[in-house]
Amino acid sequence: MLKSAVTKPSERPSRGPKPIKIDPSDLLDAAQTVFARDGLEDGSIRAIAREAGCDPSLLYYHFENKEAIFLAILERKFGLLIPGLEGIADEYTSRIKILAPTSTNRNGRTPLQEALWQFLMVFRNHVKDDLGFRHMIRWSVASTKKFGLEEIMFTYLSPAMQIISSTLNSGIKTGELRKDINLAMTTFFFVRTYIDVLDFFPLFTGRLIQMQPEEAIDLAEVQWFKLFWAGISNTPKNLGEKL
Repeated sequence: MLKSAVTKPSERPSRGPKPIKIDPSDLLDAAQTVFARDGLEDGSIRAIAREAGCDPSLLYYHFENKEAIFLAILERKFGLLIPGLEGIADEYTSRIKILAPTSTNRNGRTPLQEALWQFLMVFRNHVKDDLGFRHMIRWSVASTKKFGLEEIMFTYLSPAMQIISSTLNSGIKTGELRKDINLAMTTFFFVRTYIDVLDFFPLFTGRLIQMQPEEAIDLAEVQWFKLFWAGISNTPKNLGEKL
């Protein structure tokens, strides 16, 4: 005998798993993981949904497409970076109005040296422990021929580069820095080489130097900053040991 086609309400089959609530920031974290692993071109909405443990429709509820998700990740990161850099630049501008360019603080740094060092610390604070973000940028830009990523990255990086470049230009005007440096290239290498320190130096710790990775990065930061300053300064000086 066939079972009745009519079932009681309590016996009716479920229409599927109950929807779960996921904060958009968690979706961005999942997307960053996928983009770091697969790149923007190969990273799919379904892969992001699997990483987040949700239905793909939830992603479409918050974001138009995966390109919009990528932009949201950039907006989140640079929304923290830029204000930090701006604050340091503003503080430097205020200091040089009342302090001589050659005056030094308790760490032995001039106002310009302090500003440049603090710029690096902003990047350290926001990208050092965010390997996924750094890998996402590397992989996506290197592997993606679509979406105009080069232009997108330039749009987001330009404000940060302009802040640093303006501070370096101020150093040229005060006579601390050489007049023959190219501001665009100097700014690029200042940031780009520092990111390489964060990315690659820990990989060789133990072979190059007997230190824990965190200590090695601290040392590499100081050495890079001293080398950078020696290359752009009119009068290279010892930056002290308190860096």
